[in-house]
Amino acid sequence: MSLIHDPKLPASFNSCIWRRGYNPDLEFASNTNTIASQCEKVVLHPIPHSQHRPIELRVNAVIVPQTVPFRRRFNLKKANWEKFAEYLDLYIKDLPALPIHYDTFVKMIKKSSRQNIPRGCRTKYSPGLNEESKTLYDEYVNRFESDPFSASTLECGDLLTSIVTESRQRRWREFVEPTDLTHNSRKAWKTIRILGNDYTKAQPVPQLTADQFAHQLLVNSQGNPNHYPPRAKLPKADVTISEGTSHFTRPFSMDDLCNAIKDMKNNKAAGLDDILCEQIKHFGPLALQWLLDMLNQSLCTNRIPKIWRKSRVIALLKPGKDPSIPKNYRPISLLCHTYKLFESWQPKQMAKNGLPQDSVLAPMLFNIYTNDQPAYPDTRRFLLADDLSISAQGRTFKEVETTLYF
Repeated sequence: MSLIHDPKLPASFNSCIWRRGYNPDLEFASNTNTIASQCEKVVLHPIPHSQHRPIELRVNAVIVPQTVPFRRRFNLKKANWEKFAEYLDLYIKDLPALPIHYDTFVKMIKKSSRQNIPRGCRTKYSPGLNEESKTLYDEYVNRFESDPFSASTLECGDLLTSIVTESRQRRWREFVEPTDLTHNSRKAWKTIRILGNDYTKAQPVPQLTADQFAHQLLVNSQGNPNHYPPRAKLPKADVTISEGTSHFTRPFSMDDLCNAIKDMKNNKAAGLDDILCEQIKHFGPLALQWLLDMLNQSLCTNRIPKIWRKSRVIALLKPGKDPSIPKNYRPISLLCHTYKLFESWQPKQMAKNGLPQDSVLAPMLFNIYTNDQPAYPDTRRFLLADDLSISAQGRTFKEVETTLYF
């Protein structure tokens, strides 16, 4: 006999005198025919006006399908990437490479994806099942529903378990051999949870609306509207910057774009344009050239697509916090991957043409720059070895602030 108990379950008896919970009710199952491994203890809701909570013993099947919500997604493993790139190049052949046409470019990507990438959802999925074991699984389900403890049901369950276990072990070996667990442990643990029979229940969905999260974000981000002095407004660039005026405004090259796309990681959430990294990596030659021309146009004119200025905000629950309170969530912003390509180029330009930290020329140029610092009225300046300081004195904080700013 085996004791069926989970220490994470709530107590089945709550003493009013001692103000503690106990588990006096025990459940046992036979070790023969692997019945104990299929049993699960469940503590139900409390009985009204009583200190007791009823317990239930559930007998699960040897293979329990995972239930997932119906949410259609692209099956990238079965995508026809050659047709995807060919159709996309055909759709954008006559599209001008301007930031204002980026929305049309996104629509063409989605159109080509719908035609060449399967899109669907399985609400119930059993890892390890194939076409051969599917027939055996259907037979086992019929026998389990009629009599779960019969000899034929147990024998069929043992055979099905051995076949599925062998399939999962083969899949696990195929995954572990080429995977570097040191740098990609998240994917390894995800596969372990998928291949294992874990009956842990999912956390309940919090009954909070998007307006409550948005209100909490506004409360957290409220600043002082009367802050003095006001933030300066940058002038808009109405004229095109001439090429070659600065190394920092040097246009992108095709090699730069290909290297940036190569450094992008897969399995990353998309922004508001719903374009994935896998789709960008399979662009055709015309699509890459269109994207390159659009990025250079944005760099020269200081104008970017409007959708790049927006992000998709996701609220994540803080560890160990109550999910019913909005302030227990932290937000993350999902940006467009094409904007990340554009943004990642600027630090590379600065690292290549600027002065990195601990450079030999940095102290010399810093001394030349700080030696010509102007002295403002009613202020004092201090030139240090690697920094500078400006100080002022006044009767009120506002007076000191005005002196320093002006």
